[in-house]
Formats: sequence, C-alpha cells, structure tokens
Amino acid sequence: MVYGRFADKHIAALSKAELDDYEKLLELRDQQVFDWIFGAQPLDPNYDTPLFRRLLAFHNGGASIK
Repeated sequence: MVYGRFADKHIAALSKAELDDYEKLLELRDQQVFDWIFGAQPLDPNYDTPLFRRLLAFHNGGASIK
C-alpha cells in the first residue's frame, strides 16, 4: 500500500542512489513508513532522503514532515 502505486509510477525513473534508498525503506516495517508519511511519528533523520520526500509528496500532495 505504501510503496505499490509509487513504484508503479516512478520506479523506472529512479536513480541508482534513489533505488538504494528505496530498498532501505523496503527493509522497514510498513507501519513505520506509514507513520512517517502520515505524520503519526517523526521521521528518523537517517531516512530523510530526496527519495523519501518524493514518496511523501506522492502520498500527501507535497505536505511537509512535521
């Protein structure tokens, strides 16, 4: 749910660095990433990447992280 539609639309255009960041996110529990995207938990600074910002914008229409 968190990744599927984003991947369908953007995966082919991701850079090598973005793909690496994407794989790191896939290793996390879906609920953790969901909480970051929807503001239930603060984002871990280790995952605050351009790729995560794109994922956030995809789900929140560009809303910023709280």
